[in-house]
Amino acid sequence: MKNLIYIFLLAAVFSACRKDDSKPVNGTVDERIEASMTAYQTQLASAKFGWKGFLNTGSNGVYTFLFNFNDKNRVTMSADYDPAALESSYRLKALQQPSLLFDTYSTLHKLQDPDPSKFNGAPGAGKGADFEFRFVSATADTIKLEGLFNQTPLVLVRSASEEENKAVFAGITRMKTVLSNLKTYFKRITIAGITYEVRFDLPTSTISFSSYENGARKTVTSGFYTDGTRIGFFKPLVLGNTTLNELKDINMDSGAGIVNATALGTKVQFTQAIAPLVYDKTVVDFFLNNPSNLGLYWDASDGFTISGVQDAFNLNGSIPGFEGLYFFPKLNLNGTLTQSFRFYSAVGYVGHILAYPAVKIQDGKILFNATALYNSVTNVKMRTAQQNTAIVLQQPEGFYLINTGLQKYDLVNVKDATAWLSFK
Repeated sequence: MKNLIYIFLLAAVFSACRKDDSKPVNGTVDERIEASMTAYQTQLASAKFGWKGFLNTGSNGVYTFLFNFNDKNRVTMSADYDPAALESSYRLKALQQPSLLFDTYSTLHKLQDPDPSKFNGAPGAGKGADFEFRFVSATADTIKLEGLFNQTPLVLVRSASEEENKAVFAGITRMKTVLSNLKTYFKRITIAGITYEVRFDLPTSTISFSSYENGARKTVTSGFYTDGTRIGFFKPLVLGNTTLNELKDINMDSGAGIVNATALGTKVQFTQAIAPLVYDKTVVDFFLNNPSNLGLYWDASDGFTISGVQDAFNLNGSIPGFEGLYFFPKLNLNGTLTQSFRFYSAVGYVGHILAYPAVKIQDGKILFNATALYNSVTNVKMRTAQQNTAIVLQQPEGFYLINTGLQKYDLVNVKDATAWLSFK
């Protein structure tokens, strides 16, 4: 019996000392990461005409690039905001997972420059972009990345020709012109049998689709980029049982006031409307009683958009140092409770639109009755901008109030839905 115990012990010792020559079938983790980086490097450098790049910084907008990578860790890039081609360096590195680093100052870095004088970004933060990215996914012609610091999405699309590269920046302006052909605030599209209300925010390149079921509103939103005659979505839009990654073949029919497109292989149309699909009549009470800024006022500093033209009355250009158009829903003025739209510049208050009473609620819509205007403004351009704003506000049909997000509302004229103010 003792001999058997010794035999088992010796067997255990020899088993523990034996070298394990087995390896994972697909290599170690490090080997797999190294193989992935080699594959990405080859893919980046082998694109004959380079890559179109689309970077989404959220509220600071979408920026378009042209990248041409070589196999010596050099990259030539240009951008819609700086079209001169400049060379800098890049490298791939395993930072827990394969990552693409633009490691010397480049056109891309301008977006993240902490000095506001360089590119008008926020002090210490720039435009909230990135210059180090992790690889998210890749197909033969599309690489998706995500910023390591601000999580900004970057999409690389393989260019097909020099002609395509030459047209890429002009295509952005063309697309904005096409989409601006839709002059009304309310826009609609029908996909897979469901009609959606569509909202474009062209400065930030954002699109929202809203549908209604049993009176409940459901909205999906994504940033979008322009690639020729198509727009691609940074985040796929899930519309019922349909997932939409892009809209193709976008063109306008000016005579009919529509924009044509192709979705999932089917021709669709963006059309104009002068009323919402469903209107929530309760929104106006919350808006009047809960101003977002210090509990006192709403900020509509972009002024009226008229038929798609932002700041149509040029408040920013007409009022020196313009800082804001503020709506005070409950203003105590010399002991009288009223409402007021007030204009502010860098030097302070520069005029108002007043009424006694200012606001009337009718069937969930808001009507303004401006009986006292403009204070003592003598600057002709400034006074004209304020008067034009007041004229629109006094339209007798009144305004819809549309909730567009957390503490965000749009005031849309009932008459024809071609004039609106955005409050935050």
